[in-house]
Order: sequence, then C-alpha cells, then structure tokens
Amino acid sequence: MRYGVAPDHEKITSLQGNLRTVLEDPRGTFLGHVRVGDPGLSPRQSRELYHAVVPDWEGLLDAARARP
Repeated sequence: MRYGVAPDHEKITSLQGNLRTVLEDPRGTFLGHVRVGDPGLSPRQSRELYHAVVPDWEGLLDAARARP
C-alpha cells in the first residue's frame, strides 16, 4: 500500500480488502522483488510464463532516488 495515505480513508480500506482477497486466493501467486531486464527475467519470458504481470515502477523510482 502507498505510504502517506490515511488507512482510515474509505477508498484505501476498500482497496486493502480487495488486495487481501486477491493475494489469499490459492489460484494466484505473488512474486516480489523479481528483476525484469538484464540480468533477470526478460519481458517476453514474463509474458510467456504468467497470466498477468504487474510492475512496480514506484519501487524502482524510490530505489533510484535513494542513490547518492
């Protein structure tokens, strides 16, 4: 969940509930910290292996901003 948003906000609470439902479904798998690109899994490979891929560009941007 995004930092800095009040957890008591109605839309955030709804989003958290929906995300929990998806992540707890035994038909799905969550894989975090997967590197896409060189080195790592190519975008083509990820499309061939998985039904859906949801990239987290914000995490990548946060890491880039933290570098000196």
